[in-house]
Amino acid sequence: MRNVAHIGANRTSVGGWSALVLVGLTLAFGVGDAQAAFPGGNGRIAVAVEKWRLPDPCRRDVPHGCEPETYSSTIETVLPSGRGRRVLRSFPVAQSATGPVWSPTGKLLALQQGNRLAIIRRDGTALRRLPALTSGERTPTWSPQGDRLAFTGSSVCCNWLYTVRPDGTGLRRVIAQEALMPAWSVTGTIAFVNNTGRRPGYSRLRAGLYTISPDGSRLRRLSGRTGRPDWSPDGSRIAFSRGDQIFTARTDGSGLRRLTSRGSDPAWSPDGKRIAFIRDGDLYLMRANGGALKRVIDARQPDPELPDRPWAELGAPSWQPLPG
Repeated sequence: MRNVAHIGANRTSVGGWSALVLVGLTLAFGVGDAQAAFPGGNGRIAVAVEKWRLPDPCRRDVPHGCEPETYSSTIETVLPSGRGRRVLRSFPVAQSATGPVWSPTGKLLALQQGNRLAIIRRDGTALRRLPALTSGERTPTWSPQGDRLAFTGSSVCCNWLYTVRPDGTGLRRVIAQEALMPAWSVTGTIAFVNNTGRRPGYSRLRAGLYTISPDGSRLRRLSGRTGRPDWSPDGSRIAFSRGDQIFTARTDGSGLRRLTSRGSDPAWSPDGKRIAFIRDGDLYLMRANGGALKRVIDARQPDPELPDRPWAELGAPSWQPLPG
């Protein structure tokens, strides 16, 4: 999980009132969540939602460095129109849920609950946590057949790439190198990110975006340091964030195209025509060429003048494929 930065309290005068200037707040979710788009009709968009607030003493007189606290963790879905938003399931704050990803059939969601992988049905029922597979598991992504999950598994030193069956059996290690935010293409290739670069005991790879076969062969570096990747539903292009911009490229890294600034965590629609992403904590849609920007969820953000008001953070989206 990312650490939530301190909220500093630099006091300035605004219209005679003392206002808080909140600085350095980062998303509370993991270092980007992973998924891949599977072909089909465009269903509901799933996101993890964590709600935050300042502790009671901080709301009255915020000291420098006061930290917010989580008080709600949910998996929610919404229609691409922005209507029909609903909570699928609530989770204990101590085992908050992140990174929901739709299965190829659109009937299941895999997610990270605490430091374990879990699966729920599309209506939020029948939660099943997988057994502990490593020291900690995160950012699952489905295989195109839905018969395995790829994920980042933690050990004392490293975050390596693994696959496992949805029932928790058949664990396999794909690569013993730093590998974050995997995304499994419909063509069978897995993309992952290495943001540590060459570090003894961690990785011999340069920092960047890589692709690899599930058996550990055909390792290839596509790009420099990036954020969370997502494959197009036909597997011909890959979307990813770099800094606060979103790009797409061909499977060999060529044909780089910038779609938008101020965005992260892209998620392709099952019909390949649109991309969902996060901007300033809100959920947006755009065309696959970067046009027709539309906000779907307006998440309440911290307000320097309203320290009593809680706020929300959205995790990376995943788009449900419907039968064609």
